[in-house]
Amino acid sequence: MDSDKIIIQYYNYHQRYYKWFWYQPSNLSIHYGFWYPKTKSHAESLINMNKVLVKIAKIKPGDIVLDAGCGIGGSSIWIAKNLATKVIGINICKRQIDLANKFVKEEKVGHLVKFYVRDFNNTKFNNETFDVVFGLESICYAKNKKDFVSEAWRILKKIV
Repeated sequence: MDSDKIIIQYYNYHQRYYKWFWYQPSNLSIHYGFWYPKTKSHAESLINMNKVLVKIAKIKPGDIVLDAGCGIGGSSIWIAKNLATKVIGINICKRQIDLANKFVKEEKVGHLVKFYVRDFNNTKFNNETFDVVFGLESICYAKNKKDFVSEAWRILKKIV
């Protein structure tokens, strides 16, 4: 069986368990989070992770950002809401994209965030479309990491 199909099957089957035990309504992420010594909860660790991502990737208002392997869209929505940044999330799992689009409507950020079923190794976006490309706990699923890096390089705006 194709590895993409295995990944999709895994997330389709486990989605209910992630909902019950993992993601937080305040963040909608299904990540491990970033735990500082004084972090008190998983929900707080998820916010920490988004803050670290924004700082390291130097995401700023007005940027166009790609969330590669966006899951249910938690980090994309958080970044858009907190920075007024445009974010596009892609994922091969349609069920997760459907949830992400539901959350976009609930959070009223449709003017900033869009989600699509696409492969992050072959995004079909134009060259030099994005200011930032990131993948949180998703790039490990790339069949060939070099394919992801090549695609990210192609769609990133070049610094002059």
